[in-house]
Amino acid sequence: HEPEHFVKAQLDRRLQVLINKTNDKAKRSGLFGALRGASWLDNFTLPQIFGRDNLAKTPSGLGLSTPAIVGYWAVLAWMPAWVTQLVGGTAVQERSVAALVMNVGGLIGSLIGGWLICKIGYARSFRLANLCAFIACVLLFGTVKEYGASLLSIVFFVGFFAQMLFALLFVYIPELYAARIRCTGVTTSITGGRIFAAIAALLSGQLVAALGGSYAHAAELIASVYLIGVAVSFVMPKHSGEVDV
Repeated sequence: HEPEHFVKAQLDRRLQVLINKTNDKAKRSGLFGALRGASWLDNFTLPQIFGRDNLAKTPSGLGLSTPAIVGYWAVLAWMPAWVTQLVGGTAVQERSVAALVMNVGGLIGSLIGGWLICKIGYARSFRLANLCAFIACVLLFGTVKEYGASLLSIVFFVGFFAQMLFALLFVYIPELYAARIRCTGVTTSITGGRIFAAIAALLSGQLVAALGGSYAHAAELIASVYLIGVAVSFVMPKHSGEVDV
């Protein structure tokens, strides 16, 4: 009869041999090595988009996406209400035509965005689109006092430049990040802009009330957010290098 501690030591040894064999098989399959070599922090990509290599990229992405999204939801979204205020009554036809013209302009602007990048690069494209969107909004809400051809003409260019920004964003931002963190980088940059847009949309109603119910004055003021995009375009980081910035 063998001592109890001797039996226990034998069982422990056999168990360790079995574990080692299992680990060797897993290593050969590559699965164990992949799991053991990567810590949970290596697989958690959110801190990485704010790391040293991406320190300038994520804030720049936020700085470019915020004007586009805030401009759309806190400026362009007031278009139907503003047209109704100009025309009086329900203004169903006028609102519909203005929205149609704005979205046709936006569609054409989005299609031209890629061509513009190839011609003048990302930085100049963002600078031009943001600056022109700001000027068009100021002209529209600051000078137009009645519904007509002048309003529809400027509405077209508002949609053209304001929605061109989205085409530029969804080409430029994915090129900033390595493939393993690209989804996190793009989502954070775009979603951050949406958070600011939600806040601006909520506050814009209070701003309209504070300005005596004038949608035009509120939209004209909030349109200055496009100037943030102009400023960021001067410091935006380089991307993958496929197109000269």
